[in-house]
Amino acid sequence: MDDVRKKETLLVALGGNALIKKGQVGTVEEQFQNLKEPVRQLARLSRDYNMIITHGNGPQVGNLLLQQELSRDIPRLPLEILVAQTQGQVGYMIESSLDSELMALGIVHQKPLVSLITYVVVNPAEIRPSQTHPNLLDRPIPGRRPPSFPFPPGKPARGTDGWPPLRGR
Repeated sequence: MDDVRKKETLLVALGGNALIKKGQVGTVEEQFQNLKEPVRQLARLSRDYNMIITHGNGPQVGNLLLQQELSRDIPRLPLEILVAQTQGQVGYMIESSLDSELMALGIVHQKPLVSLITYVVVNPAEIRPSQTHPNLLDRPIPGRRPPSFPFPPGKPARGTDGWPPLRGR
């Protein structure tokens, strides 16, 4: 009889800042390089555990917001779409890196790697004052003054400042 045992499941959280280190600008190459160490550890752990990997994406969303600010000739997307885009981006980067590391270690995995895009509805009554003006660009951009995203203090937060309004739920 095969030695079959049920593996425990680990929940692993990688912050968006884990992919972009202090002093980096956040190129794709930098992010893939920064994933190597944690993914190597996760690949080794996969021998003994099932895993659910969650991740942040604040810096990546901030980069897309900055790209939209600099590209006035293309239609701007609402924040919720940028969040979904970066969830997919980071999920793909983790999957791709993990698959490569599993192969490098000779670990054959029978279960597919899957990324999910999450949808969150926030109750406006539960928003704290410190959350009304988030700064998704939490690191300096060389040669640029960090803009206030998504809405500068004192300006209406419903699209009159040039940003598309967030859709109501």
